[in-house]
Amino acid sequence: MEKGYNFKDIEPEILKYWENKDIYTKIKRKNHGRKKFYFLQGPPYTSGRLHLGQTWNHALKDMILRFNRMSGFDVWDRGGYDTHGVPIENKVQKKFGLQTKKDIINFGIEKFVHECQKFSESGAAVMSEDLWKLGVWLNNDNAYM
Repeated sequence: MEKGYNFKDIEPEILKYWENKDIYTKIKRKNHGRKKFYFLQGPPYTSGRLHLGQTWNHALKDMILRFNRMSGFDVWDRGGYDTHGVPIENKVQKKFGLQTKKDIINFGIEKFVHECQKFSESGAAVMSEDLWKLGVWLNNDNAYM
């Protein structure tokens, strides 16, 4: 590696290559119809950007998926996100300054639920993009939520 190598300089080039050559789809097609290996993503909460623990976890899982693809398996690799629960509600409450159950009722329960859904969907989109940039190949076009 030459001195002064900057990973950020080559990242867009690599991502563009993967997209232009449709590498992920070609790899999926190569093993289509062969013995299946099923993988269902253990979902991260969409309560913020990926943190180091989540990226490490995804890297390990991606190694297992790649090994199985290289071993000839037709890998079913559906991604997913946990869009329910307290972490997301806490983020939305903080965003709108809601501190109590009464605050949420006054804000409007339907409106609160809608804001939680919007927050979750936005977080999932950011996480999917980050995972792609990390080189983690999952079917996030059909991610479960």
